[in-house]
Amino acid sequence: MDAGTGTARKPWPTVCRGPEGRSGMLRGRERQANTTDKRILCFFTKRSHPMSLLITDECINCDVCEPECPNGAISQGDETYVIDPDLCTECVGHYETSQCVEVCPVDCIIKDPNHEETEAELQAKYDRMKAA
Repeated sequence: MDAGTGTARKPWPTVCRGPEGRSGMLRGRERQANTTDKRILCFFTKRSHPMSLLITDECINCDVCEPECPNGAISQGDETYVIDPDLCTECVGHYETSQCVEVCPVDCIIKDPNHEETEAELQAKYDRMKAA
C-alpha cells in the first residue's frame, strides 16, 4: 500500500507516451495521477507482457545502452539507436530485468507493441541464440 494515498502500489514502473509524443517512466503519485488521463498511452514493464523492446525518438544517442545488451540487439541507426527484435530477449536468460531500460538516462526504451512475445518465446529465442 502507498502510505500517502492508501492505494495498492504496482511493483513495476509504467512507460507512458503523452500527447506530445514524449515518453518516460512514471513512478508513484505521478503514475497514479497521469495514468487516468485518457491522452496518455501506458505500457507496463512487468514481464507478464513481454515483448521485444523499442527505442523511441527521444533517444539522445548517449551510447549507454548498446554495450549493456548481452545479445547484441542494439546498434546505431540512422538517427537514433535501434533494437533488432530478432535478437532482443528483454535479457531473459541473462538478467532479471532489461539492462538497456535500467541504464537509459532518458527512459526512451519501451515495449514494442508490434513484436509481442511470451516469456517462453523469449526463453526459446535465447536458447536458439545460445546454441548457435
